[in-house]
Amino acid sequence: MLLLPLPVTVSTCLANSPSKASETSLVKEKEFTQLSERVKSVDLHPTEPWILASLYSGTVCIWNYQSQTLEKSFKVTESPVRSAKFIARKNWIVTGSDDKFIRVYDQDTMEMIKEFEAHKDYIRCVSVHPSLPCVLSSSDDMLIKMWDWEKGWECTQTYEGHSHYVMQSVFNPKDCNTFASASLDGTIKIWNLNSPAPISTLEGHSKGVNSVDYFINSEKTYLLSGSDDYTVKVWDYEAKTCVHTLESHTNNVCAVCVHPEFPIIITSSEDGTICIWDANTYRLENTLNYGLERVWTVGCKKGSDQVAFGCDNGTIMISPLRLEIKRKLAQRSERVKSVDLHPTEPWILVSLYSGTVCIWNYQSQTMAKSFEVTELPVRSAKFIARKQWVVAGADDMFIRVYNYNTMDKIKVFEAHTDYIRCVAVHPTLPYVLSSSDDMLIKLWDWEKGWVCTQIFEGHSHYVMQVTFNPKDTNTFASASLDRTIKIWNLGSPDPNFTLDAHQKGVNCVDYFTGGDKPYLITGSDDHTAKVWDYQTKSCVQTLEGHTHNVSAVCFHPELPIIVTGSEDGTVRIWHSTTYRLENTLNYGLERVWAVGYMKGSRRIVIGYDEGTIMVKIGREEPVASMDNSGKIIWAKHNEIQTVNIKSVGADFEVTDGERLPLAVKELGTCDLYPQSLKHNPNGRFVVVCGDGEYIIYTALAWRNRSFGSALEFVWSLDGEYAVRESTSKIKIFSKNFQEKKSVRPTFSAEHIYGGTLLAMCANDFICFYDWAECRLIRRIDVTVKNLYWADSGDLVAIASDTSFYILKYNRDLVSSYLDSGRPVDEQGVEDAFELLHETNERVRTGLWVGDCFIYNNSSWRLNYCVGGEVTTMYHLDRPMYLLGYLANQSRVYLIDKEFNVMGYTLLLSLIEYKTLVMRGDLERANEILPSIPKEHHNSVARFLESRGMIENALEVATDPDYKFELAIQLGRLEIAKEIATEVQSESKWKQLGELAMSTGKLEMAEDCMKHATDLSGLLLLYSSLGDAEGISKLASLAKEQGKNNVAFLCLFMLGKVEDCLQLLVESNRIPEAALMARSYLPSKVSEIVAIWRKDLNKVNPKAAESLADPDEYPNMFDDWQVALSVESKVTETRGVYLLQRST
Repeated sequence: MLLLPLPVTVSTCLANSPSKASETSLVKEKEFTQLSERVKSVDLHPTEPWILASLYSGTVCIWNYQSQTLEKSFKVTESPVRSAKFIARKNWIVTGSDDKFIRVYDQDTMEMIKEFEAHKDYIRCVSVHPSLPCVLSSSDDMLIKMWDWEKGWECTQTYEGHSHYVMQSVFNPKDCNTFASASLDGTIKIWNLNSPAPISTLEGHSKGVNSVDYFINSEKTYLLSGSDDYTVKVWDYEAKTCVHTLESHTNNVCAVCVHPEFPIIITSSEDGTICIWDANTYRLENTLNYGLERVWTVGCKKGSDQVAFGCDNGTIMISPLRLEIKRKLAQRSERVKSVDLHPTEPWILVSLYSGTVCIWNYQSQTMAKSFEVTELPVRSAKFIARKQWVVAGADDMFIRVYNYNTMDKIKVFEAHTDYIRCVAVHPTLPYVLSSSDDMLIKLWDWEKGWVCTQIFEGHSHYVMQVTFNPKDTNTFASASLDRTIKIWNLGSPDPNFTLDAHQKGVNCVDYFTGGDKPYLITGSDDHTAKVWDYQTKSCVQTLEGHTHNVSAVCFHPELPIIVTGSEDGTVRIWHSTTYRLENTLNYGLERVWAVGYMKGSRRIVIGYDEGTIMVKIGREEPVASMDNSGKIIWAKHNEIQTVNIKSVGADFEVTDGERLPLAVKELGTCDLYPQSLKHNPNGRFVVVCGDGEYIIYTALAWRNRSFGSALEFVWSLDGEYAVRESTSKIKIFSKNFQEKKSVRPTFSAEHIYGGTLLAMCANDFICFYDWAECRLIRRIDVTVKNLYWADSGDLVAIASDTSFYILKYNRDLVSSYLDSGRPVDEQGVEDAFELLHETNERVRTGLWVGDCFIYNNSSWRLNYCVGGEVTTMYHLDRPMYLLGYLANQSRVYLIDKEFNVMGYTLLLSLIEYKTLVMRGDLERANEILPSIPKEHHNSVARFLESRGMIENALEVATDPDYKFELAIQLGRLEIAKEIATEVQSESKWKQLGELAMSTGKLEMAEDCMKHATDLSGLLLLYSSLGDAEGISKLASLAKEQGKNNVAFLCLFMLGKVEDCLQLLVESNRIPEAALMARSYLPSKVSEIVAIWRKDLNKVNPKAAESLADPDEYPNMFDDWQVALSVESKVTETRGVYLLQRST
């Protein structure tokens, strides 16, 4: 499914498809192409797989795009039929033509139901009201008319207001009482069905308007218009303002369309291109050019991702915009002459005609580095990743080498006597090849100081490119404007042989990397690309389609495709087995000069006159499946290989996340290009699905058991299977490969899923059916990305784009309901499913082990979910995909895109324990607990705590800190005290002491506070109890530990004022001591003042002298004698009260 703002994906497939191997779903899933006269309109039937095409020749055709056949055809008139539409609810077809007549036909019998003259000039468009019995017609007579078929096709309204041809009219999908019209008078008008005059007029195009369509963006309805001024405009028609102008086409815009299912705008033009735009950002996402001249019409239908195009030469294409080309980078720059991909970093190396070399980071979409190499064009630059270098060849005849980390220039030397066209790096040896307009090829050895170790002579014109043979790196091929390709050996200056390749100069050459085919591909100024068998020296295939020089070619190392780029501005993608053109890309950046790729990646970089584009083709998820015994089968291109996890020796120490050393065995080949591969439940059979077909093989011998057409294939739990042949047809087969049932859902089935029930998925809901009779079990309104059934058949995980849901299937309830014979409504059996849990995480891949759902999320963390609790097992360091779980090894296995298999420990006993707890069977859970290793007990305890079973968690937990927390939660102070005694943590003693005090356990509180050395707490406790002895001991302890404030309070509470004064003096708080003596012990004032004077004299003698001693100046102290007499009496009773209270 296409989801923007991701770059648009494009898919198509040709009619009259040859063999299984002839189609590929890499760039196309389903396409229909049929030659005819010029196509003026297309329409898609809402339920049948039909395209209605009206032709300039006066004929109307109905094509079945599934069977690739002509269903019906009827001659309407000798004049062009410019518009034809299905009236599906009446099984009619309505047409409007240049003879001014509207005709209505029965689509089944092809009988004409009605014919009448509707206008005085050509009829440009007919539009069918979505609910009322009305048809609008617009004409060159500048009128729009409404016809009511329930009134015998009476004209019930004529709409006047345009001053030129009315090209199109379209109903408002949110308010079907209004419609919009487009006219060559340069305006769009909005009308109400009941009024002959327009409501409003939109003006903004500088030339005539050919097409109009409504679309809803953020709940607001806009209008879209296409014009002869080459632009498309987006209108807020209520405000009568142009919101945005889309500019890319280079000729009249003929058709505009907003896809009813995806946020994309599709526009077509007389320039022969189809542009696809993001409807939210209005960014151009893709440009398609099928080389079929002018594109007159575009058609979509609600509930489907399919789009039909009608072109000048009569070709009609149905394109599910589903797979698989995603633009990852678009950077404008000077003319790009070469591109290269770094093997490990997310970098693109780009050499420019301006003399600059840039490194772009395609992940961050930023320029990582830039080198000003020369003032002249740099025609070729390559990474030498193992040396962290970049090597560049330029028109100044010099080769330069840079360190791409430090940007230091490592070496510069004059390599040729004319422009350097290409540099090529040897994959293993320290060699670089260079080719030049001096007609020479040279070999340079960087370990010998970049000395030229060999010169290869033989070409008689510019040598445009050289490339090493990946299967024999001692040989390489060269392409030259002398029209030949030469094959060379590194040890010889003369060519091994020459291929007289093309009628004009050869610009590019590349080797086929996969399989055993000894193939080369070349691109030439004769506008063709040719595939060569360099062993037999024969041309295998000529690829024709470009309209200018072919400047770049490549065999993709990971996909069965050939990519060619041309000065006509297009990049063409061809099937490398059938050599059929699969797709044509045109990003509007003028001429294509370079194409770059990298082994192990599905990314392709394209260099243009005006910048660089990177696209990603296909999924990087490996096509692989593992059975219950650990046997893995995977597909590398068309080659099928197998490994066995059990082949890892017992002496091999398996480490979590470490690549397993598995011996790969060749199992066979596949007749189609695999897009999915899956074992059946018992592992006996394997299905391969791709190219719109499926093949079932035996897993051991790889023998073909059955095959057929399928866009998708799913297994049931007992070995039956279903295939989705189209959005409207699903077939169910028995275990014996015999068709049991054919189902036509009432909605557009975009996906199907197997398991306990057969699930059919639309864009915003999923319906579950039983396998036996295909009865509806339940409809659930959710957008489904994937679906995973547990082996028990009672649990299912539904994954959406942002979260997943765990549901319980109530099998017995459903059986009882169906057996009762009660009718099932369109929602199914009400309580068939019960929602157990919802988790806000995106699931990339998932599987069930018992009642445990294992998955990796969008951050590539490996998690498992039991009872709604998610536990992270491991953080994966790269994208990995779940294969399966082996219970006897207690390990879950994953695979990466390089087909490396890794295992991670997940104890089955742990899963079983958690499952039993969830079911409430604690007795059996406790029986399993001893089999769980101690190091996992804390994980078990946390699970129990999350379930509110804190007592059980306390019994299981082994970590002292965690166990202490649980004991505190439960108020189990004795257990907490034992742990604190064992751990001897001051913080734990303090926490426990506070809890003990709050619960009235004062003796424990005192003990805890002593262990925690919580002097403040002890002070509070002793003072509350009136414990003079305790306070006395606390005073000594506090003084020893320097806690003077606590010691002072203790002494003061005991009435030991002399000791308080002494403590203040010892702690150098002499002024406070003097003031305290004045208040509580006047007889000590003179003594303290003397100490104060002595101390103050050290810093300020004058201040020291100003201190008054009451013995020397009694007149300065009021009632001094009274104070002394009071002191003598108070001293007799000081300290008595506390002592008496404590006894």
